[in-house]
Amino acid sequence: MKYPLPGYCRIENDSTYRAKYLEENWLERYGSHLTHYTSMKGLVGIIQSGGFWLSDHRFLNDSEEYHNGRKLVLSIISRLLDKKRHSHFHPVLIKTASLLEYEQEPPQYMCSFSVKPDSLDQWRAYAPGQQGVAMTFENHPRDGQSHFIIPHIMQMYRIIYCDDVKTMMLVRTLAKYSKECAKDRENGLETEVDQWAHWLANALALEFITFKHAAYESEAETRMVVPSCSTDFSRKVHHRVTKNRIVPYLLSTDLYKDRLEKDTVPLLPITEIRVGPTASQLVTMRSIEEFLNQTGYGHVPVVESTIPFRE
Repeated sequence: MKYPLPGYCRIENDSTYRAKYLEENWLERYGSHLTHYTSMKGLVGIIQSGGFWLSDHRFLNDSEEYHNGRKLVLSIISRLLDKKRHSHFHPVLIKTASLLEYEQEPPQYMCSFSVKPDSLDQWRAYAPGQQGVAMTFENHPRDGQSHFIIPHIMQMYRIIYCDDVKTMMLVRTLAKYSKECAKDRENGLETEVDQWAHWLANALALEFITFKHAAYESEAETRMVVPSCSTDFSRKVHHRVTKNRIVPYLLSTDLYKDRLEKDTVPLLPITEIRVGPTASQLVTMRSIEEFLNQTGYGHVPVVESTIPFRE
């Protein structure tokens, strides 16, 4: 059997590795509905733009989880370097570790959702000190099109909170690349260490972006992610100011326009907008209803949080 493509390309493109993603039950894995917690300003931005804002992870609080994932995989690589069965892969592992430890991590653009439509933890995390809203979306592709996934560009990932599962995922990715590299050697293909390390480092980085500390498990988070390596976003990157930093972000609408068959992006599949705990819920709800009526979303119900407000 011949292998015309190097192993790292087979892993990314071969159906034997991609089939498991196609066979998964979408609704069972991610839930029939997904909720995005945001501020009133965020609500207006999403409605007016017709899509989601995927922020560069390097400038968010969750970036610390990325660094924790990097430390974990560096420890795993160190242990693999002591095992003879991976000796053929040692140069790639050493280069990959160097890239992860010393090179600036590539941006990963992400937007967070939860399967919980009215969570006190989420209100505290994503709308501190301001009026928060929870936008709930139907999580089901329509007419073969989805606002949540664009093949090879934008994917959904369940957040991993268990350290044992994180380790298992990283070991699985490393073993997969090691196995395909061994096949290349058996079939006379030269191992291009820099290329292998580049692809492996990107694959591991995509795992990091799904990791979060176990203390946050109650958030039940799912992330929409666009890795920087998937395409060229140089002309699609926007910027917004938040607190003491400038955050680069992508608009999912820009990506839809390149992929969807219609000239206009269809309305977002919003099923409900919930107003977070506040002393003036009714006034806030009426203002949102008026905004929705004027933007084509008059059919979307606006409800109040069941969590009692406290000063």
